[in-house]
Amino acid sequence: MLASIGHSIKCLLEELLDTAYIQCNNLILVLFTIIGYMTIIKKDNNVTTLINVFTVDPSNQQGLIDILIETTEQVMNKQEGFISANIHKSLDGIHVVNYAQWESKEAFEKNPKAIVHMNEVLTIAKADGSLYEVAFVEEGASNT
Repeated sequence: MLASIGHSIKCLLEELLDTAYIQCNNLILVLFTIIGYMTIIKKDNNVTTLINVFTVDPSNQQGLIDILIETTEQVMNKQEGFISANIHKSLDGIHVVNYAQWESKEAFEKNPKAIVHMNEVLTIAKADGSLYEVAFVEEGASNT
């Protein structure tokens, strides 16, 4: 009887280890997928960052976000030198921020298709954008 219980426990442990191995591999694949498309903010990253702050009537905030997402998915991510875009909305509904990374200032500037879509954006929002490079990053102790 003890041998039978021992064998059952051994089989259960092997099954758990197999499941854990599969889960771990799946997690690794998910992490690689995320990292491949994730914005990385760090000093000396050699990217150019567009930070565009839009001011909008709260009733148009979601419409502006929808336009920016559509433009990013259909146009921007197909442009040479585009790295990533992140769209943030203010809790008060008045602002939307587009944080986009490009390989260089030149890559961003040779992007004429953006102008067409900006015209649509400017019908419902004011834009204040500039190009930046990261000067400093500090991470909390829990991130190390």
